[in-house]
Amino acid sequence: MNIELFSSTSLARTGLKLVSYLPLALAQGMGSLLGEVLYWIDTSGAKQYRKNLRYLGIPERRIEKTVRSGLKGYMRLFSETALLGRFSNSQILARVRIKGDRNTFMQDCARGNVCLALTHSGNWDLAGYFASKEALPVLTVAERVKPEALFQAFSQVRQQANMRIIAVEKGEKPFANLVAAAKEERYLIPLLADRDITGSGIEVTLGNSKALVAAGPVALAQRINAPLYCGHIALEKLGDARRRAARSRWGIVINLAGPVKPDKVETMTRDWAQKVGEIILESPQSWFMLQKLFLADLDPERLARARRRSRKEGQR
Repeated sequence: MNIELFSSTSLARTGLKLVSYLPLALAQGMGSLLGEVLYWIDTSGAKQYRKNLRYLGIPERRIEKTVRSGLKGYMRLFSETALLGRFSNSQILARVRIKGDRNTFMQDCARGNVCLALTHSGNWDLAGYFASKEALPVLTVAERVKPEALFQAFSQVRQQANMRIIAVEKGEKPFANLVAAAKEERYLIPLLADRDITGSGIEVTLGNSKALVAAGPVALAQRINAPLYCGHIALEKLGDARRRAARSRWGIVINLAGPVKPDKVETMTRDWAQKVGEIILESPQSWFMLQKLFLADLDPERLARARRRSRKEGQR
């Protein structure tokens, strides 16, 4: 069943404006409620999410609880993003913490550009807001979704957080624009990479199964001579002290691994995929992958055509 949350530009603009006036707790509650509805309707995305979790290796007894929790968290992400511009620096800092080698990561950020292979997880806009304040301005890409008002509204929120967004049309490759931008200023460059849609992806083992992930983060890191980290963002309920400081029940944990040892593109990609696969297993309800990425689900003929097309484009 296809569910259109926004059926027109006018509705998108009006809906986002209304959400922006809501108290955060109410917006989060509405997001959770919508996720609950999507779970009970059992949309095509929910069905694929369930399959992905099985491929990953989540025990069957945990699948339904994970899907339900994941859909609620995913919908909260969108309701919260509309409100990000209202948060103070202290609220942002209270909602976010880093797990991993923070010192090395910050030292690399102080030296120059840093690339980050990121999963579709947690609240990546909140993470970007935090990073732009604590580490480096963020440079990333975003597909130009319809309606245009929806895309522009979310882009405006991100720009307010000192995030530079390269807008791309479906099928467009932003690599050259990322390289050019990275030469202008130091950036943290997070790229959602746990799914490949170009036909030039790398086959990796993610959890218990073979999947295709994007080669872009490694290729970019090599081109601009930047260290590569990988990450998965987990949602967490805040304790009393942080909840009061953040004025929110929910925060995030940015799980970082790296830097990835320099090697061939394929080797480095498999390295970061192995690392994030292990991290995802610790908080699968924060992994919002509702699309096909595991080889068992991909159409072999369509994949072969995409790979041929990618090779031809690479020869131009």
